Amino acid sequence: MKLLKFCILASAVMLSGCAFHGIMPTQYDGEPLERDGEAIEAYVNDGQIININADRYPFIESNDLTGLAEVEGSDDDTEVIEAGEYTVPDDFEPGIYQLEIGGDVSSSAVVVYDSDDVRVLETSLLGRNGTSHVMLDDGYRLEFKTRFGTLNVTPIESEMVEAGEEGLVIPQGIYIVGEHIEAGDYSLKSEELLVMRNDGVPEVFWNSYGVTYEHVMERTMTDDYRPDELAESDLEVIVNLSEGDVVIVEKVLSILKN
Repeated sequence: MKLLKFCILASAVMLSGCAFHGIMPTQYDGEPLERDGEAIEAYVNDGQIININADRYPFIESNDLTGLAEVEGSDDDTEVIEAGEYTVPDDFEPGIYQLEIGGDVSSSAVVVYDSDDVRVLETSLLGRNGTSHVMLDDGYRLEFKTRFGTLNVTPIESEMVEAGEEGLVIPQGIYIVGEHIEAGDYSLKSEELLVMRNDGVPEVFWNSYGVTYEHVMERTMTDDYRPDELAESDLEVIVNLSEGDVVIVEKVLSILKN
């Protein structure tokens, strides 16, 4: 246990000095890295990454995300689009959409930009990982990148993500707490959780021992997916989600309500 906590502390020290780009910063001048006690404490105690880097997490610069709570669903027909850029309201009305890959696709991606051209979502769509739930408001832009195939864009009504035996398994996309995810305390079971708080403050949480999204998609997550000692409550990454928070999911997210 002592060795485990030391490893977690060492990881936090490296992360706090590297803007979460890896073991060394992208531009290293040879000077000793300074210990960031606040960053270490936040990571060790809460699994939270502070001093977030906008290159890695561009959504933190968005001033529009909290306004998505006002966007409503619709029952318009599905549109089938090819690779390209599409804007709101020229190509789509503001609303909630399910995106699903059509045809044989070797690789594809969806990127969503807000009205200030800040990238708020970038996710790959392929195979069982081939659906996404997005919210688009006036001025938003959707970019579909693919080598082959098309994208089915279906307007949908707002509804809660249903919980299964393993908790909530949430596909890639943009979600509003209170409309799509029930408010409350959640244990982060996958690696990463991105949230724009309802007051416009961005937060990033990281679980070093979380399951990868490939494992989530395989539905293989069980209580023994990590070392036994990590089942202790003081090593859980617990995140409180409040009404109006916006959750960004770039890989499949798995959370369990406490």
